[in-house]
Amino acid sequence: MIALSEFQRYLQSILDTSGEDAKREVSDRYIPTLAELPLQVQTAVSSQPNSQEQQNERREQFAVVEGLRKYAPDRVLLVGKPGSGKSTSLRRLLWEEARQCLEAIEQGKIEIPPIPILIELRGLKGSVLAAIQENLGWWLDLDEKTLKAFLRDRGLFLLLDGLNELPNEQAWQEFDKFRQVCATRFPPEDFVCAG
Repeated sequence: MIALSEFQRYLQSILDTSGEDAKREVSDRYIPTLAELPLQVQTAVSSQPNSQEQQNERREQFAVVEGLRKYAPDRVLLVGKPGSGKSTSLRRLLWEEARQCLEAIEQGKIEIPPIPILIELRGLKGSVLAAIQENLGWWLDLDEKTLKAFLRDRGLFLLLDGLNELPNEQAWQEFDKFRQVCATRFPPEDFVCAG
């Protein structure tokens, strides 16, 4: 298994974002956006024959990045109109999480947060696992078995951008297969998707 410290170069590359404009966008120009995230509570069905199940809804308001972070262990789908800031919010979350991971590694902490990785689904040409491997491949070699172990052990924090922009039916099938595998074989992991 690869030690988490081997992810340092990958994490540093996120913080050093290649272009100055992109770096400023996620670090300086990000404007926190508020969103309402509904929490649903379902009441128990009474034994009366004519009663129906009722749903009470309570809305909480969060800054988007904090809301994503709070609900990520339960999987989150961020929905909004084009240009509303979904991708920018995911890049900001990626940047913040990478900074936390890198600091934990550099300080020699025993517990390191899951390694964030952003996959842009609009360019998906094969499996989601292959896209993750390709994205990390610039910094370290992860075979499929090791990658699956990281997913299973909650070592990765997946940020999937552009669900509504999947390029074709094959890409949709690959994404759905990945989603089903995660739901059935792995315990719930950090998984954020913007569509």
